[in-house]
Amino acid sequence: MSEQAATRIQSKWRGLQTRMKFKKMLKQHRHRTSVAKEILETERTYVTQINQLVDLFMVPINTAASVGQFGLTPEQGAQLFSGIQTVLMINTELLGRLEERLANWGPYQKLGDIFIGLAAYLKMYSDYASNYDSASSFIRKKLMKDPIFEEFLQIQYAQPGVTLDLESYLILPIQRIPRYNLLLQDMLAHTWPDHPDYGPLQEALEKMRETALHVDSYLRTVEVLNKVHAIQESLMGKFENLCVPARVFIREGAISKVSPHNVRRRTLFLFNDLLVYASPIPLVGRCIYKGRMDLATGWLQPVPDQADQGLFPFLLVTPTRTFLFDAGSAADKADWIGAIQQQIDQNTKRDPTLIERRGKIVLDPTSKLWTRYLATLVCPPAPRTCTYTQIHTQVLSQIVDPLPGHTRLPPCPLPLPHTGTHTQILS
Repeated sequence: MSEQAATRIQSKWRGLQTRMKFKKMLKQHRHRTSVAKEILETERTYVTQINQLVDLFMVPINTAASVGQFGLTPEQGAQLFSGIQTVLMINTELLGRLEERLANWGPYQKLGDIFIGLAAYLKMYSDYASNYDSASSFIRKKLMKDPIFEEFLQIQYAQPGVTLDLESYLILPIQRIPRYNLLLQDMLAHTWPDHPDYGPLQEALEKMRETALHVDSYLRTVEVLNKVHAIQESLMGKFENLCVPARVFIREGAISKVSPHNVRRRTLFLFNDLLVYASPIPLVGRCIYKGRMDLATGWLQPVPDQADQGLFPFLLVTPTRTFLFDAGSAADKADWIGAIQQQIDQNTKRDPTLIERRGKIVLDPTSKLWTRYLATLVCPPAPRTCTYTQIHTQVLSQIVDPLPGHTRLPPCPLPLPHTGTHTQILS
């Protein structure tokens, strides 16, 4: 092949590559244009709907609340829509910038820098998001009890352009930031690497993801605090305030609490630092507070199952009390032990001195606490004829090694009194 022929072939190959690259870029530009239009159109719809929320619901309800209508105080009316005006201000600004860019749209136009500039402001969505659950719950309860409020909403729903109910309007800001992430991700995937918008889109997407995580984290924190507050509100009786900083709800469930004279059904509420047990009130949905256990100075003591009798017990020990529970099944016992042990381990991880302090706890073998431990471990509930000697003999044969890193209860020294019934000992 002559040199001239080789040059022509190379030229045609380069021309073909250029045409293929141009064709790919043209296809990507069309997709970018489609995504940019979707961002703009959905933003217009969103801002319109937020304006409807403000004009048709927030303003009339706050006005009514200011004169005591709908049974609302001015503070309740303001709290119901807390943060929505900030959301409207931010997105009105975003819409204006998007409209300006799309009016001058071209193959090398950028959008990423707009979202980079507004990402910090979008974190202010957290204020609105933190109020959403309580506002939505308040509206549902209000609709059940107030026909006048329901009639007002029906009138507003009939207004021109209204396509959503109030709860659907309220959730719009919660749904918007994840939508930005999807659209920016789609645009970045169809932007070639040397495009001037490629770097800004990468940074914008990263910042929007951080914003979404920030809002989600804030929502989870608020949800946890609301759950702790809801549990406190559901409890009756005298007890210390449960709503303290850093307290996190873990789980709750029904269980049997075993004492020397009876077995009673209880509801357990497990937090990251505390275990609360209460007596459920049937048909009321509330509980009577009965007691608590500080997980910082407590530990789990293994207790053998008695599957043939349907007993699956576990023992919680503190410096001042023991708690014997029957989970009802092997699976539930494993779940409760796993959840409680995890919180105990996390407490000791934060403060390793807890293990040493727990190890120095000495139970007086003649104390009522130790007697109660022996009695409940073997006889839940103990028969009236169950003697101290029988209890002691069975306990020494059943105590097993504690979980790794946890103090073993000291065995009762011999000799022990050989007389006295279970009832007499406990008294």
